[in-house]
Amino acid sequence: MMTATELQMNHGITIMKKNFVLLAILFLTSVMPVLAASPSKTTITMSIPEAVLVDTIKKSLPIQFPEQSAALTGVIAINQIDRIKLAKQKLSAHLVVNGSDMRIKTAIAGHQIALNVGNVQLDFNIGASTRFDEASQTLFIIPQVSEIAPDADQKSNEIAALLVSLFNGKEIPIVINKLQPIITNTGSRQLAINMQVKDIVIEPGALVFSLLPDVKAMDTPK
Repeated sequence: MMTATELQMNHGITIMKKNFVLLAILFLTSVMPVLAASPSKTTITMSIPEAVLVDTIKKSLPIQFPEQSAALTGVIAINQIDRIKLAKQKLSAHLVVNGSDMRIKTAIAGHQIALNVGNVQLDFNIGASTRFDEASQTLFIIPQVSEIAPDADQKSNEIAALLVSLFNGKEIPIVINKLQPIITNTGSRQLAINMQVKDIVIEPGALVFSLLPDVKAMDTPK
């Protein structure tokens, strides 16, 4: 026979289990409305605030710039990104780009010559649009340089002009990693909720993800 203390503990565990199931159901119904009615078409949105995006970008620096050209060689890296602003379907930012061992290739009297420029630092203001390719789960950023800070060094200005030609209108791909499934237990059943990214758009002050949930139910492992 159970003691009064054991009965109270069992009663408390039962209440906790019921409360957990209730919370899980409330979570699912609030995060994924009307899933049962139209599971293949219902999407939810997740917004990443501008401040979080700015912090993430700053922690990813420096970013190696992969593009090279027939007229410009060297190691190019984006060392600073600030003044990031998100507006409807576009973003703007200020970039500081550093180049080391830079060489400008040119032709003089039919001969190819590489002018050794050395190290340079360039400031850009850019605007950018985005597009999301659902099939490859890739977000493409399409930058457009709007302003270049002038430099007294003519060679730096030449490099800046060449970099602009590499930058403008080029799609920079960012592959979105598959989201980890959300797994929760509801009594004797286990729910696995997978999320597929359907779209990513820029809204004022936030990067907005449209997610399509796919819910699978199975018996809880014993």
